[in-house]
Amino acid sequence: WFIIDLISIFPVDIMSVTMSSTDLSKLKILRVLRLMRLVKMVRVLRASRIVQRWVNYVSVTFATLAVIKFCMLLLVWSHWGACIWSLIGDVMQDNLDCIDPERPLWRYNPEGESWISAHFRPKMLEQRSPDNPCNPSTIYLVALHFSVMTITSVGYGDVVPVQLEEYLVCIFVMLCSGVVYAYVIGSGC
Repeated sequence: WFIIDLISIFPVDIMSVTMSSTDLSKLKILRVLRLMRLVKMVRVLRASRIVQRWVNYVSVTFATLAVIKFCMLLLVWSHWGACIWSLIGDVMQDNLDCIDPERPLWRYNPEGESWISAHFRPKMLEQRSPDNPCNPSTIYLVALHFSVMTITSVGYGDVVPVQLEEYLVCIFVMLCSGVVYAYVIGSGC
């Protein structure tokens, strides 16, 4: 699997910028090889059988297994919700330049407003926050905060959608979070 993994991580997009169209057609073969990684997904099925054997061997109670499963489900959905929320904020934002990551440059562009700029700009202009919107970890943690608050239906309201597309994604995340939370509470009680 090492050869397939090595070939599949080859940066085709970066190479396409520097090469001509004839060389680029040769690199498209590498994209097909990336599909070979899907074959590795079959191994996941095999791993689930190994986990089932391990559970039988260790004899974990159903209640313990259910709690672990629910916690994992909440963690995975929190991560996915944070990834979706940070992605839409990054895509919709057009008024922040991170040329110097230590000193973000804000531009006035009402169409380029997103939840990221609405959340960070007031704090940074008033010098109240050391958080940096150019740091992906900071964006992810704020998005994770939003995701967890949405799942638990607390919703503090400090991270809010600004554009129509963000509202649509927010509605989607809320609906999925409600289903996940209802499933966990309904199955656990």
